[in-house]
Amino acid sequence: KQPGPDCNCRRRCFQKVPEEIRLKTFQGFYSMKTHDEQNAYLFGLMRQVDVKRKRVKSSSRRTCTFEYFIRVKGKETQVCQTAFKNIHAITERKVRVLCKKMDDGVMFPSDNRGKNSHRRSGEVRLPLGVVDQIKNHIYSVVHTHRLKDF
Repeated sequence: KQPGPDCNCRRRCFQKVPEEIRLKTFQGFYSMKTHDEQNAYLFGLMRQVDVKRKRVKSSSRRTCTFEYFIRVKGKETQVCQTAFKNIHAITERKVRVLCKKMDDGVMFPSDNRGKNSHRRSGEVRLPLGVVDQIKNHIYSVVHTHRLKDF
């Protein structure tokens, strides 16, 4: 993976964050061992803030907005979402999932890959007795020389 292109926004994010810092940030992010560590790191660089000015008179579903930061020489520098994604080479979906977890009040975002119990333990969803009954029924109905392949 490589960092993405300049965001070209009015904040001039890529000019605020020098190239060497962007590369160090990118390399540090991908040197983390687990997705949980990466998520916790990204979570620490995101802030949820209330909307400053509501322009719609009726009640809107949007009650908050998110700000994104990059650490530059010990200080956090605010950048746009596009720059945040491009510096870390992550997708919009990853950012959206983290924002949703932050909005739901999750303190530490966990990456639940491989946590599905029926796949991990190798168990069949149906009890073994039911599977045998199904096979016996199929054997009794189907008469073919290829039955042993089933």
